[in-house]
Amino acid sequence: MGGQKRLAGESIAQGADIVKRSFRNVYDYLGMTMVMSAAWFLIGFFPSALTFLVMIQVPALNSFLIFAVVSSLLLGPVTAATYSLASAMVQGEYVTLRDYWARFVKHYKRSVGLTAAMLGVLAILVVDLIFFMNSQVAWMQYLSVLWVYFLIFWALMAQYVYVALVRQDRKVWEAMKVAALLALDNIVASLMVAITGALVIAVSVWMRVPLLLFLAGTLAFLHCTAFEIIVGKYRDKSEPAGSGEGEREKTDG
Repeated sequence: MGGQKRLAGESIAQGADIVKRSFRNVYDYLGMTMVMSAAWFLIGFFPSALTFLVMIQVPALNSFLIFAVVSSLLLGPVTAATYSLASAMVQGEYVTLRDYWARFVKHYKRSVGLTAAMLGVLAILVVDLIFFMNSQVAWMQYLSVLWVYFLIFWALMAQYVYVALVRQDRKVWEAMKVAALLALDNIVASLMVAITGALVIAVSVWMRVPLLLFLAGTLAFLHCTAFEIIVGKYRDKSEPAGSGEGEREKTDG
């Protein structure tokens, strides 16, 4: 029991450190945060949001496919470019606005595949949840709770998946695997990051202006900082035994 409390305390402290350092990064790179957020909003979010509204108004397979295609071709790559720049700045690298387009092109194909894969998984989970919730069989309705947990895990995994993709140029499946393992092994810290991200989104939507100028950059710094701190934990644990490089390859390379 004492060991569990200690681990929980360490996880909470880790989550608090992630939040504090991520907002520090936003403050230190405020100009880049605004530029990245504006580019993400105009190039990726706005056209994807329009197709999403069409899908809501006309719920059909065709409208979902249009939303998925637009999101995969635009929102995914611009998100990868945003996270790639944020990850570089979190690591202390010097970047300029020219690097944004270069990283957009560099990660384009893999980010399209990753976005399509994540949207596909999300669609399956949502359809399954609706099916079980609308079932006339009582035990199948109870079973729908499992899909709620799957959706929560999808959201936790989504926090790391683009960072994992742009770090070490991973393939789509490898990025998804790394993100899933990090989310599973760091539930408390991941939940704290998710709650913070949800608050950032809520404030941005409520105040309108932050949605354009701060949302994407803030989330990118939050998730990239979380990735850096969590991966660093595994690296530090492995160093005394002399196996730091091997552990790093599992999570960061």
